[in-house]
Parts: sequence; structure tokens; C-alpha cells
Amino acid sequence: LRILKGFVTHLIVFVLRCVRVTAKVWSCFEWERTMAEPIQDLNPDTMTRSPGLSYQQLLDQDTRPVPAVLREQSPKLIPDLAVPVERFTSRAYHDLEVERLWKRVWQFACREEQIPDAGDYVVYDITNQSYIVVRQDDGSIKAYPNACLHRGRRLKDYDGHCSEIRCPFHGFSWALEGHLTDVPAQWDFPHVEERREEGFHLPECQVGTWAGFVFINPDPQCEPLSDFLGGIQEQFEIWKLEDRFIEAHVTKIIGANWKIAQEAFSEAYHVNATHPQILPYLADTNSQVDVWENYSRVITAGLSTSPLLWYDVSEDDMMRGMLDVRVDQDSPIKIPAGQTARAVASASARDRWRSAVGDRVDSMSDSEMMDSIDYTIFPNMHPWGA
Repeated sequence: LRILKGFVTHLIVFVLRCVRVTAKVWSCFEWERTMAEPIQDLNPDTMTRSPGLSYQQLLDQDTRPVPAVLREQSPKLIPDLAVPVERFTSRAYHDLEVERLWKRVWQFACREEQIPDAGDYVVYDITNQSYIVVRQDDGSIKAYPNACLHRGRRLKDYDGHCSEIRCPFHGFSWALEGHLTDVPAQWDFPHVEERREEGFHLPECQVGTWAGFVFINPDPQCEPLSDFLGGIQEQFEIWKLEDRFIEAHVTKIIGANWKIAQEAFSEAYHVNATHPQILPYLADTNSQVDVWENYSRVITAGLSTSPLLWYDVSEDDMMRGMLDVRVDQDSPIKIPAGQTARAVASASARDRWRSAVGDRVDSMSDSEMMDSIDYTIFPNMHPWGA
């Protein structure tokens, strides 16, 4: 009876835990159903916003022609609903994201210049998944789940170069293009030989490139990368990110849900509390926010005063603030009468960048010199414009 009582008690606890997890996930699904309310287009000329110059009005004052991409506007009204906290804390919801998001979405894995030659590869890890992205002999790029088909050991632990993909456990080997090339003691694996092509070819992820970035999608039935990216491809043509290269790569592990960690790069609303010292020269709550299908952007003007300040800021004080000049120091850059700090700083920036960019700086607008033009590509990529 004691054994039976203990079993029943454990069964009740197990059922209650399952019910609790199910309830958390169900609350998230209930919220998803509510989100079926349509997202509405807003009229940028009549929508509610902070006082002061709009970003488009600021562009009217630019000393150079403004690129058409910065004249595009796509404001949206998102349904005013609370996001369940379980979206950020629930293990059950995280596991659903792994299955329904990360295993099915296009995601930035590396830059093309990281794997310039045949056999160069990077290891791309996301959640509990790992992939190998490898340059092929013909210059194309392939990606495979980073797991041996024999016993599941990681095929590669670090980025590097290889002439074959050999498992460090038992030595099963594959060519760069994914077909099985060697099985030690092959006589003992006739079933492997029989299924060599269909069962022991490394499974392939979908691979696409844009502007020098390499994307992978583990879902073999996914839409083409070009369709997924949509209009952002045309918007970035002027900035030619394919001609850029990595100068520094910084990685930091943060104790937070991935959605929280990137949120600050999608808005400038936090500036007034987190960075109050930059309010004299940053138009935080007058940022322009545009939302499209799988991407969005926030543009925040530099050397334009925050509408949250209750006092006027002179052009000289804007410049002093941006340069972080102490109150007992003279500013190294004076603003001539009749000019703006924004125009003067833009001219200085052109001189600073001329050695790297050449005369192209003369055609770049003040906005491209001064402003934060931060894009978000779903789910977690943030390329900057200009």
C-alpha cells in the first residue's frame, strides 16, 4: 500500500506539472489567436508622434541629395496587447521556438569572406542545433547538420579548413559535397554500403547569400532566400555591403532570452533613461519606425535634439555634447553663424572617411553620415545602413 500510495502521489505531481506546462503554452497560443487582429497602415502625415521635426522634415534640410531609400515610410499600428511573460521564460515555449522557428527560418550564419577557399568552414550554433557551413570546390557553399550519421558525434568543434569531413570519433568520412567516402572496417557495415547514397549522404540545409552574408535554412521545403528578404535587397543596394569585410568580431554570452537581448537595437525609446547624456544631440522619440514583411528599421537622427528636453539646446552645445567636451574645455569644433551642428559634423565625417571610401563621400547625405539607420531582419539580424 505504501508503494502504491507513493506511486499515485508521484503520478499526481507529474500530471500537475504537465498541466502547468500545457497551460503556459496554451496561454501563448491564446495570445497568438488574439493577434489575428490586423496590423494597420498609418498615415505618416497625420499619425500621433512627438513634437518637433519629423525625420522627413529633417531630411528636407540636408546639404546633399537624400537617397530614395530614406524617403520610404511604412509606419504601422500594432494591436495594443500585452505579450505573455512565458514568451521569455517558458522552457516549453523555447522548445516550440526551436522546432517551429529555428528549424524552419532563414538565419545569418557567417560572412562569405570567412570561407574564401574550398574546404574553409565555420561552425554555426543556434539553440541546441549545430551546423557546418563549408565552401565547395566549385565556389558554392553548402551547409550540413554538425552530427555524424554513425553515432551523432559533432563532426567539427571549431572553424577551420579541411579536405574532407571526418568524424573524430570512429573516422567515418564524407567529401566536402556530402557523399560518404570512407568507413573504417567497411566489411562490417554492409548495410551502410547498401544505403550509401540515400541514407548516408550528409543531409543538406538550404543555403543562400545576400550582400556578402551567408544564410542557412534547415527546412528543405523553405521559400527562396530572395523571397524571404523581399524589399530590403533593393534598399541596401546603395550601400554595397558585399564590398565590406569583417574588421572585428565580438561575441558575448548574455543571461537573457534572445528576444530581449536584441530588443534595444529595434528602438530608441530607452535613451532618455539609459543614455540621458545624449539627449541634447539625439532625436530619440522622433525616430522613424518602418515595418515591412520580414524586416523593419528604426532611423534615429544625430545632432537633432530630443523632444523630451524642456529647454532649448544651441548648435554649439549639441556639438559639445556629441564630442563629450567637459564644461571647462573649449570645443575643438566651432559652429559658424548660420550653420547647423549637423551640417558641420557631416562635413567633418566626410573628411574622416575619405581615405577609406574615396570621393564617394561627397555624394553621401548628412543623414548617412550622422544617423543610426538600424534594420532588423527576422528573426535576429541587424544590418546597419550607410
